[in-house]
Amino acid sequence: MEQFELKEKQSFKIFHNLVPIIKVYTALFMIKPQQIGARKAKAEGDFEKEREIIKTGCNKWARFLMKSFGATVDVEGYENLPDKGPVVFVCNHQGYGDIPVLYSVIDKFQFGFLAKTDLSKLPGYSEWMKDFRTLFLERGNSREALKTINEAVELLNNGFSILVFPEGTRSHGNPMRVFKKGSLKLATKAEVPIVPITLVNTYTYFEQQGYFKGNHAKMIIHKPIETKGMSRHEQNELPERAFWIIRNELNKYEPQPELPLDEDGNFQDPNAVKEAEKEGAEE
Repeated sequence: MEQFELKEKQSFKIFHNLVPIIKVYTALFMIKPQQIGARKAKAEGDFEKEREIIKTGCNKWARFLMKSFGATVDVEGYENLPDKGPVVFVCNHQGYGDIPVLYSVIDKFQFGFLAKTDLSKLPGYSEWMKDFRTLFLERGNSREALKTINEAVELLNNGFSILVFPEGTRSHGNPMRVFKKGSLKLATKAEVPIVPITLVNTYTYFEQQGYFKGNHAKMIIHKPIETKGMSRHEQNELPERAFWIIRNELNKYEPQPELPLDEDGNFQDPNAVKEAEKEGAEE
């Protein structure tokens, strides 16, 4: 009986995701002219034109999706956005809805993002990501990760902005994960400002129920932090500094638990600790 109910729930979610998937690919088809234009500008080495085309295409894609899903977002701190890039946006990662929310709001200049390599296998979607200057980060492969970071630094030096999710994965509405050490090296190497962003309730667009659903979210854009001239110590502390800026704001809307400490006094990821305790109990 339980197996039947599980299959029924899975079928329900698959059915409810058919129309959203069609909408996503419709949006991709709509921005095909921008995709082709970005490729052409890249081939010509016209980075300024390429950035403008990418910005237009991403805004158009995201706003169509937000409107078609009936998703809304309140924005605070828009005035904190610099007038131009390059910058590194640093954001908590709640769910699939994060990217459309960010692209629908940030319309002053272009940005790509660092994504896990799994997304590079999605037909159509991965092509859009590559053409719009997204970089794919291979987890567990330090050599490839360093190569990707160096590519990101080169993009920043050429005027392109980049978004990073230092948690490394979606939180699905669970407590925010501790930022990975070294996650902001691309910003300190290129000596560009970081712009912390807090996202609230975006996991309700998909992760909460397992299918896409319009809901209401909140986005808070914090003041930029300059990295030029930072000492080595300040650079090493930057991920933790950004983490607390974002987490303290998130805590106002989604209460966060106290962070456990390891034997050396370093903060631990509450989700990882919980998962380890669960595995220990099962053994």
